[in-house]
Amino acid sequence: MKLIHYISATLLIFISTGLYLQSDNKPTIKNNKAQTFVIIGSSAAGQGCAYELSKLIKNGSLAPTSRIIWISADKNPPYKRTDLASYISKDKDIFTNKKENNSITYISNQRVTHIHKDQKTIELDNGQTIAYDKLFLGLGSTPTKLDIPHVKGVFQYFSLDDATAIKNSITQQSQQKAVVLGAGLCALECVDVLNKGGLDVTLVTKGEHVLNRKISTQDATFIENAMLQKNIRHHRNATVTNIIEKQGILTHVALSDGSVLPTDIFVYAIGGHPNTKLAQDAGLILHSNGILVDDYMCTSDADIYAAGDCTTLKDRITGTLVNSEKWNDAREQGKIAAHAMTGITVEPYEGAVIGNIATFFDTCFAISGPLTNPEGHTIAEYTQDGAYYKFLLKEGKLKGYFAFNISRAKMFVLRKALIAQEVIDPQDLVNSSFIRDIINIFI
Repeated sequence: MKLIHYISATLLIFISTGLYLQSDNKPTIKNNKAQTFVIIGSSAAGQGCAYELSKLIKNGSLAPTSRIIWISADKNPPYKRTDLASYISKDKDIFTNKKENNSITYISNQRVTHIHKDQKTIELDNGQTIAYDKLFLGLGSTPTKLDIPHVKGVFQYFSLDDATAIKNSITQQSQQKAVVLGAGLCALECVDVLNKGGLDVTLVTKGEHVLNRKISTQDATFIENAMLQKNIRHHRNATVTNIIEKQGILTHVALSDGSVLPTDIFVYAIGGHPNTKLAQDAGLILHSNGILVDDYMCTSDADIYAAGDCTTLKDRITGTLVNSEKWNDAREQGKIAAHAMTGITVEPYEGAVIGNIATFFDTCFAISGPLTNPEGHTIAEYTQDGAYYKFLLKEGKLKGYFAFNISRAKMFVLRKALIAQEVIDPQDLVNSSFIRDIINIFI
């Protein structure tokens, strides 16, 4: 019963705000001192911090003469990277700066080369120096490059520029075949959007199955069968070692197992790493390839904050230190940092919930927890109404799950059950009446 009350309360927040955390923490202290806030990076964390600081100026919580200087190496305005597939397939507007904002000075296409934390200044690649009172690092991650010739028809899938190049290629030319390299969510997203665009797609994975760092071989079978139903081929245990071109245009890709695949376009999405060099050079403490931050997103320097992919922070379920990796989490972390760096009271960050929700190949699935190493957990598996569930439990508490072909409402309930860490009968999480009972509270 406690779990129902917990999920019910949080579902009300979800229904009313569209977020899993309340986004508008009302400040209890006003800061009337004019300050200069410098934000580096336009990814999710940078957006969360910049827009929240702007709100605090607008509502009078910060002095109206406070300055927000937002710097990005990207030439584009801030955008939502999780919507790249919709941008390619539906021409969706993914830019997030919809309204004119006089409190923010946005500097694009400029890279920060140095942080001089003793002088509280940063240096840009054009030689300009900018002073700050508080500095925020939303540095994101750097994609892994594939060491092959990048002729016409070869693309990476990571940024808006990448998506634009792919979109232009498949809409302006008579492309028919595509090969995608990668086993992660970005690769699956790319396969899905190309398949929906009418291309004949082959996925190449270095390992035996998709999402090999997140789920087991058995779990992956469900996703791979969904791919097969869309006539998507899967070439396993190989990588692309070279390309074959004719007059500068791609015609084939050569694989490590000796195979040669004919293709019109080749796209790779093979992961990346946290972008931490700037912080490391500045002498900030790093842990597990990320900038170490506390529950208020503060780094080892009291005037420098960080959030998002570039950070290492607390896992809400295990209490261990993990790398942050999700867009919504990064946005929320940026908002918390905005309050904390101004001195305005804010609730501490409760920790990242590591996992993913995705809809590919017309099927929704959810992933969380140690699915690739379930030792020490009890495993409970269920099938119902065409859906598959696998729960990892310890001492009766939900510690992880893989759920395939389920509704968004059930995905939300699973996440909240994981966060609650109450003893639970896993059968309740499968039972549709349990979900309806919670939702009906608000109808």
